Amino acid sequence: MRRLLALALNSVRLEFSTVGAYIQFLVLPLVFTVVIGLGMRSDGDARFRVAVVDRDHDALAANLLDRLRASEVVRPEVMDEAAALDLLKNQDVSAVVTVPGNFTARLRAGTTSDLELQLQSSSVSGAAIREAVRSATAQTIRATIAARISVDEAERQRPFADAAERQRYLEAATTAVASVPAEISVRRAARSPAATVTGFALSSPGQLVTWVLSTLLVGGMSIVAERRMGTLRRLLTMPARRSTILAGKFLGRFLLGALQMLIMIVFGVTVLGVTWGNSPVALAMVATCFGLAATSLGLFIATIARTEQQASGYAALGTFVLAPLGGAWFPMEITSPTFQHVTQALPTTWAMRGFTDVIVRGVGPEGVLVDCGVLVAFAVAFFVLGVRRFEFQ
Repeated sequence: MRRLLALALNSVRLEFSTVGAYIQFLVLPLVFTVVIGLGMRSDGDARFRVAVVDRDHDALAANLLDRLRASEVVRPEVMDEAAALDLLKNQDVSAVVTVPGNFTARLRAGTTSDLELQLQSSSVSGAAIREAVRSATAQTIRATIAARISVDEAERQRPFADAAERQRYLEAATTAVASVPAEISVRRAARSPAATVTGFALSSPGQLVTWVLSTLLVGGMSIVAERRMGTLRRLLTMPARRSTILAGKFLGRFLLGALQMLIMIVFGVTVLGVTWGNSPVALAMVATCFGLAATSLGLFIATIARTEQQASGYAALGTFVLAPLGGAWFPMEITSPTFQHVTQALPTTWAMRGFTDVIVRGVGPEGVLVDCGVLVAFAVAFFVLGVRRFEFQ
C-alpha cells in the first residue's frame, strides 16, 4: 500500500513540474467556466418558462397562478391556447398548463379537478416542471379543504343567513392550508424545450466534465512518454509487482482528476453561486464514477498510442468529441430525441446527466444510481481493455 501511494503521489507531483501545467490545470478551467457561464445566462430568470391557459378565470385559478409565480422552478405566463401551443411547438416554452373551466367549482364542491400538462420530452426539466405544478396544485387544493372545514365549523357555531353568505365565507377562507393529493394528466410533446439549464448552472458542471476529461485522457500521453524514455521499464526493478506499479499510475491520475473536480466545484459554489445540490454524497458518487471512467479511458489510450503525439491527438479528439456530444457545452434538452438516445453510448452523457440531476433536481444518492452504474460499467470496460493491452516497454 505504501508503494502504491508513493507511486500515485509521485505522478501527481510530476504533473506540476512546469508553470504551464498550473495554467492548464487550474487557470483555464476556471476562466472558461466564467466566460461560458456569462455567455449562457438567460434574462436573469433561470426558471423554466411555462405557458398557462386559464379557462376558469375564477378565484382558485388565480390562487394557483399566484403559487406558480412563487415557484423557484417555473415562470408562468398566461396566454390563450393557440399562442401557448404555438410557443410549445416552436420550443419557446418548456410546457403548457391548461386550467379547466370548472376548476374552481369542482374544488369547492369537494371533487378533484385535473389539470392538463403538456411537456416537451426532457428527462430533467419535465420531472422538475411536473413536480412544481403538482406542488402548486396541491397547495391550492389544501386551501379549499381547509376552507370547507372552516365553513362547517362556523355554521355549527352560527348558521349562515343564506347560501350567498355561506359562499362569501367560503371564498374568504380559501387561503388556509390543509392536505390532499393532486392529480395531473400529462401529455408529452414531440421535441425538447429550447432552454432549460443555463448560465453557471450549466457551465460549472459542463466545464468540469470537459477539463477533467482532458486532464485524465492526457494521462495516456504521459504513460507513453515514460514508456519511450524507459521509465516504466526501470520501475520494474523496484520491489513491487507490475500490478502495483500500474495501480499506482492509475491512482495518481485519478487523484489528479479528483483534485481538479474539487477545485472547480468549490469555485462554482463560492464564486459563481452554483448550488451543487443538496446531497454531498450523491455529488461525490457521480464525481467518483466519472473520474474512474475517464481515468480508465486514459489508460486505454496509452495502450493504443505509440507516440506522445498520437496520445495527445487521441486525448484532444476524445475531449472535444465526448464533452460536447455528452451535453457539457450546451443543454441536452435542445437536441432531438434521436440525438439524446444515440449519445447515451457516451460516458460524458451519463456524467452530465448525473451532475445535472444533482444540481437541478436536488436528487440524493438513490437518484443517481443508474448514472453511476453506467459510468462504473464504462470504467470497468476501459480498464480491462487497457490492462490486457498494457506494455511496460
